[in-house]
Amino acid sequence: MRAIEDTRGEFIVPLDSDDYLHPEAIAVWMQYRSEHPQYVVIYSGFYRVDTENTMLYEVLPHQQRNEPVEGNILATLLNGNTVTASTSLIERARLLEVGGYVSKATLHNGRGHDDYFLMLRLAAAGYAFGYVARPLLYYRDTPNSISKDTIPFVAKDSTAETLSLKQCINSCSKRWNSQTRAKKQWPNSSKRPMRRSQNANNISRA
Repeated sequence: MRAIEDTRGEFIVPLDSDDYLHPEAIAVWMQYRSEHPQYVVIYSGFYRVDTENTMLYEVLPHQQRNEPVEGNILATLLNGNTVTASTSLIERARLLEVGGYVSKATLHNGRGHDDYFLMLRLAAAGYAFGYVARPLLYYRDTPNSISKDTIPFVAKDSTAETLSLKQCINSCSKRWNSQTRAKKQWPNSSKRPMRRSQNANNISRA
């Protein structure tokens, strides 16, 4: 979390140390973002590879889920995580606004799921997600990958479930209050602050 706070870029790509991006990933995400500026998170599918970088298969959320994978996807996320963090481009300011990453120590036995909590809070705060329907990450498959933990963590840890719901509710409340204050401050939409332009030089990786 400290690393994110110290960055200066407008966007964060939370790339795990054992994964690597497709050479076109950043350019594709930024192009999609420029075409759809309403999206706070842009994410995509990925290739799963083994420890020798041999391609195993590709994962595309829109082919695996019946729920929406773009726009307001809170209901989709509550049924299971569909956003692999390393495939995502996130507005830094919005990430910090919802509290950033939760410490792993507060989650299920300190074992991951912090990415999932982050996506839940962003969606609960009312932010929209954009989806690029192509693999743009190489996700390394290892024997101890958290993704192999097939039992939903909320089924194993009621504390984690309570924390998740509480954070979602708090994020929704903060987002609603922020929007209400903004409407009172700028009754005429033409007087609202202009958004800064985005470009690939404003990327920060954490």
